[in-house]
Amino acid sequence: MSKIPTDTPEQNHHTNAFPVNTEPDASADLVKIGEAAAMANVSERTLRYYEEIKLIKPRAHTTGGCRQYDTKTIERIIRIRELQELTSSNLEDIKSVLDKEESIEILRQAWKSTDNPEEKKQILIDAQASLAHLSNLINAKIKRLQEFETEIAQRLSVVEEMLLKGDFS
Repeated sequence: MSKIPTDTPEQNHHTNAFPVNTEPDASADLVKIGEAAAMANVSERTLRYYEEIKLIKPRAHTTGGCRQYDTKTIERIIRIRELQELTSSNLEDIKSVLDKEESIEILRQAWKSTDNPEEKKQILIDAQASLAHLSNLINAKIKRLQEFETEIAQRLSVVEEMLLKGDFS
């Protein structure tokens, strides 16, 4: 198994640097929790926590109970961290985003597997709903960030004005 890049979101901007494998591969190389954590640049405790809150699921366990992770799971962990950094979202919101992304991928596969116009129409309706949900999440976050930026700009303006006036008392 080749090492998955641990670029920061600023470096990869999620430009499919970590393509998602939608087909499970039974022969995929599995790695233990320590190696998976290192590959995703997180702690082993983080992986256990993500599992606890059902963000991820190890692909398998050894007979001794050690967690084993596949490439797809490690890519998901990297995506979680990317979304945390990019959006400053909590893990519940990130889980919602990941669930919607997965549902969109399932819809994409369904689209490819049917020629029925009614089924294709329903797939598009479902995709529209999922994408609208994601768009609403992002727009709400942008609005909060813009409000925060406005507040910071106002504070900065007050400080700059005090400096210009020489008001140091």
